[in-house]
Amino acid sequence: MKAPTKFMKVSWDNIEKDCIILYDKIQKNFKFDCIVAICRGGWIPARIISDLSGVRNVGNLRVESYDVFHKGEARITQDVSIDVKSKNVLLVDDIADTGDSLMLAKSYLLKKFPKNLMTATLHYKVTSKIRPDFFAGETDADTWIIYPWEKRETAKKLKKRRD
Repeated sequence: MKAPTKFMKVSWDNIEKDCIILYDKIQKNFKFDCIVAICRGGWIPARIISDLSGVRNVGNLRVESYDVFHKGEARITQDVSIDVKSKNVLLVDDIADTGDSLMLAKSYLLKKFPKNLMTATLHYKVTSKIRPDFFAGETDADTWIIYPWEKRETAKKLKKRRD
């Protein structure tokens, strides 16, 4: 994984605005019964979409693969926490970066026999291996988006890399 050359900090206000944009796109095209957030990045967008939609059946699925400088193979490290069988499932993450996490999570959930499964992310990198069904914005391959829930973690990794 090539190290990013640009960084874009996103504010909490922009997250809320992007979640509203995302939800507006979703609700026009997909009626979902439950939400599955990809841990950890999908937790906050999923919770806001839950609030906007009134859908309280929210679970999570932990997928780990990479950080700002290191890419590993995507792997499921925690099973989905809700039953998705015969449900209309909205799978949520913060970004489709390489696409590996989203593709793995989608493939994994399809084996649990949902009625329908759609994907949603706040951001979509145009180089991602998968294009989410719904996204609020897109970015190029060289930009690393720094979300408010990960800014200290990313700053520590950036500092460590410089040292």
